[in-house]
Amino acid sequence: MAEDEFTFETIHQVLLKEKKYKRLGKLDQRFWENSQKLLDDYKQRYQNELAQQPDSLITAEHASNIRRLLQQINHIRRLRERKILFLALEMIDDDSMEIRNLLKPEERLMEELTAMLRTSREENRFESETQVLRNLAAAELPTRMEPVPPAEEPPVEDSFTKQPEPEVVVAEPEPEIVEEPEVPEEDGDELEYVKVRIKKGEGTNNFLAHDNRNYVLRKEDILYLPKINAEVLVQRDFADFV
Repeated sequence: MAEDEFTFETIHQVLLKEKKYKRLGKLDQRFWENSQKLLDDYKQRYQNELAQQPDSLITAEHASNIRRLLQQINHIRRLRERKILFLALEMIDDDSMEIRNLLKPEERLMEELTAMLRTSREENRFESETQVLRNLAAAELPTRMEPVPPAEEPPVEDSFTKQPEPEVVVAEPEPEIVEEPEVPEEDGDELEYVKVRIKKGEGTNNFLAHDNRNYVLRKEDILYLPKINAEVLVQRDFADFV
């Protein structure tokens, strides 16, 4: 993955692969470094545009792109950290297991996790099933069995005079119905599109929308845009809803 080819789309593709596969994806060792450089570049563009045109559409889009970039980078980090944790749990049970596709910072994380998990295992160690059986087999058994005195028989009661006691029936409590808590669904990848008419622009203004596509703004053009981008255009008087 060459540094000059590292773009927003690069990070987006990495996120899709990390979400799809259970194992760690193979990344360039400079992935986190390149991600930080790309983020710094987006911030610099935003600062430059903010100083020249604080209320322009391009300034608003730069701010939106920075938020989206941060969200995707942090999502990738959380996915990989979760995978590394499960790998560490597997590794303390199988020292011969080979771990692949770890980046340098992730290797240190793996070492720290396995060390903490091994310490926890040592402090809460139980005997294995095999050891317990061996200890029981080696225990001394008694050579002489003491006689067991016969049990006393209960006195026989007159069944004609004794009235049977009423049977007490204990009602079983009704099972409690516990409603399953609602689990919020994660935001899907599908976007809602709306139609707008462009009011300004000579074809030189373009921006990257939430669907990762570049749109060119020309006056009187009719475009189908993601709703979140269309709302920004309308608020800044660059377009009208159709």
